[in-house]
Amino acid sequence: MVLSTYSELNKIESDDYKKDINEKKEMKETTLPKNKNFDNYQAPNPFLDKSVRSLIDDFVLTWHRIIMELLEFERYDKLKDDDLEFWEKLYIFLRIMSDIFWKADRIFYIGAGFCVLSFFVFFILATQ
Repeated sequence: MVLSTYSELNKIESDDYKKDINEKKEMKETTLPKNKNFDNYQAPNPFLDKSVRSLIDDFVLTWHRIIMELLEFERYDKLKDDDLEFWEKLYIFLRIMSDIFWKADRIFYIGAGFCVLSFFVFFILATQ
């Protein structure tokens, strides 16, 4: 097998190849976006703009608020009524828990907290 560079040299010396290279070298004019506020665009997902430190701070603060709301005993006064049936008390209790846990700004941190809690439970059960 003979290796020859003749065909490659012919390719380089051809006019088509030179034109192609020159077209790629040329600077093309660009246009600015029509939207003047393009630089001020904010992503619809602000979660991507947060630092890890702020996520940890928000996580701790959110769970602190949840624990403080769970410890407000005035919320549970409706459960002390003896005229209520068992399922009514259960419904009121679940309603109180849903009011505490399912707020728009808390959903992510609650999910992350339950994931961390499940890891702890798994490792405790796995080491027994």
